[in-house]
Amino acid sequence: MAGTKNISPSRSQQEMESILKAVKTIDELREQFEKAGCAEAKEYFANLAVNVSGLICRGVAEWAIDALAEGGDRLALARLLEARIGGVPDNIAESFALALRRVDYGDHDPLLEPRHASNKVRFTQRQQQLAVLSRIEFEQGRGRRRGDAEAVALAAQGIRVEDNKKTLRDWRKSLRLRFGQRCVENALALSKICGMLCRQQQVATVIEALAEAFAKELHVLAPDTVQPKKAARLRRQ
Repeated sequence: MAGTKNISPSRSQQEMESILKAVKTIDELREQFEKAGCAEAKEYFANLAVNVSGLICRGVAEWAIDALAEGGDRLALARLLEARIGGVPDNIAESFALALRRVDYGDHDPLLEPRHASNKVRFTQRQQQLAVLSRIEFEQGRGRRRGDAEAVALAAQGIRVEDNKKTLRDWRKSLRLRFGQRCVENALALSKICGMLCRQQQVATVIEALAEAFAKELHVLAPDTVQPKKAARLRRQ
């Protein structure tokens, strides 16, 4: 099929070892999930496990996923959902795949209708703010000081502000309100872990490439280890 790459499903030894390590990580995350004493902690470990599962799927069948995703439009996403990429429950995958096909056809679907039309700040701006905060965590995980990490993250998005600390604090507060505290904190925690893994060079080539994509595009990755302090704090809650 034109436009696809890496059609051969063969994997290097290093990549296979990384995939096997990720499979073992899911078992470890399940143990942490079962020990967790609150809903927030359980969601945290479940989120990590699902992300690891997606990483395994992409590592094993990247060529197939890329083939289904050709074009990057609504129909491409519908095809991915119909193929159960990422382990999305059948009823959710079917509902959203159908909604995407309806909208692409020209019909309306309530699943894809805007809900907060009165928001003053557009979603793309909120997404950019989250990208900056996530990049800060990523850079700190790689070993940069907080101030340097903030400068790098803002420069990467072409943003200039008079008071970095106040602006970033306001962004975090607003994002928690609009996107949900758990969603934001999980994204930031994953970002920092990815930076730590890159710094420690504990990831295989395929995961390093995804981590670099994350730093640029805000693709949230899963780690092959749980951040000890974060996990311990959540279990105490």
